[in-house]
Amino acid sequence: MDSNAKSIISRICLIAIYILLGIVGVYYAVGLALFPIIAVPLIVYFIKNKLSKEQHIVFQFVIVLGIYLTTSNLICILVYLISACIPTYVVLYFYKEEFPLPNIIMYATLSLSVVVLGFFVLMKYLGIDFQAQYASILDSINGVSLDTIQEWLIMQNPSLTTSNIAELGLEMKQLINSIVDAMQSVYSALIILQLLISTGFLVIIVNTILRRKNKSFPSLKELLSFRLSKMAVLILFISMIAIASNGNEGARWSILGLNVAFFLMTLFQITGALALVGILSRAKINKGIKIIGCVAIFLLLSISPYLVMFFGCLDTIFNYRKVKIVV
Repeated sequence: MDSNAKSIISRICLIAIYILLGIVGVYYAVGLALFPIIAVPLIVYFIKNKLSKEQHIVFQFVIVLGIYLTTSNLICILVYLISACIPTYVVLYFYKEEFPLPNIIMYATLSLSVVVLGFFVLMKYLGIDFQAQYASILDSINGVSLDTIQEWLIMQNPSLTTSNIAELGLEMKQLINSIVDAMQSVYSALIILQLLISTGFLVIIVNTILRRKNKSFPSLKELLSFRLSKMAVLILFISMIAIASNGNEGARWSILGLNVAFFLMTLFQITGALALVGILSRAKINKGIKIIGCVAIFLLLSISPYLVMFFGCLDTIFNYRKVKIVV
């Protein structure tokens, strides 16, 4: 069988797979927009096989038409476009521009965040309000009564006095209320962070597959040898000022600042942990000690995330590791 025939058969099979996903109901899960992992086969195929613009258009048109004919549902088509089609071409673009791996992940995340947030706004007009569902879940958590908390405290420590139970119960209730209020405000930041994680997995999987036969693709070691731009520290500082200068939590600038600060603080925690792992991986010590050290770093991230974040900020400002990749 010649290469042209093999190429046609592989395209037909790939098209059939994405149409089949619609038949089995995968695209009815609107939340799939936050998990673009199903774009992996498309990205790998398009990187390995050069298609013209016309061929790309026909390829996607056939898939969309197949999904429509088998589901008769506009939302299924939108979910396919958001979770597979658009992520494919976003990642393809940054690969073709030959960006380092950390840049590909970050730029693809920010690009997809705009698309997904716009998609959720559109879904709201179509009757599916994700933010309302998210708020409803948080309200159910916030609705936990003081009596329930006090009963839980008694079960955990029966030796507590009545006054201690009342005091601890009230403190826990206030803590839950403040956490829920904050979580309601950072809805957008949570979406972007989820996309950062899922896009990171997407790019890592694609890159691992591609590097098996072609070592010219970026190495995963680049994820341990990059830093954020110093501008990120400045933006974090400005966002904190915006939060502090607005006493009213409902103020637009306060909410925007809270989302930006939450995202960047989490990002600095991630980059700080990766920087520590990078330093440890280059150290001339026993491999077993390196593994224990990596476990300790991620334990530190869960126990004292702000310490790791502080290291991430310092590494960004002073570039202790002398890395060349800047995101």
